[in-house]
Amino acid sequence: MPDHLHAIIKVSDSVNLGSWISALKHWITRKSTIRFQGNFFDHRLRSSVSASQKWNYISMNPVRAGFVERPEDWPYRFTTRHFERMFY
Repeated sequence: MPDHLHAIIKVSDSVNLGSWISALKHWITRKSTIRFQGNFFDHRLRSSVSASQKWNYISMNPVRAGFVERPEDWPYRFTTRHFERMFY
């Protein structure tokens, strides 16, 4: 999306999520021309059902915004398949 990022991440309870997100957005902004929204909103995933719902919402976001017709057409989509290629 042009001004925000959706992600499913796992962080330690000791991590200040607000500071971590701020640092990530700062780093991405320095490396690109993206100007992010100033705030962030997090959802705690407490079940596989909740995780699936959030994954579907994230996947469909560029479709709802009219950028692509199918989620898999979004060029910035990162899936477990990408992770496996990078690290295995």
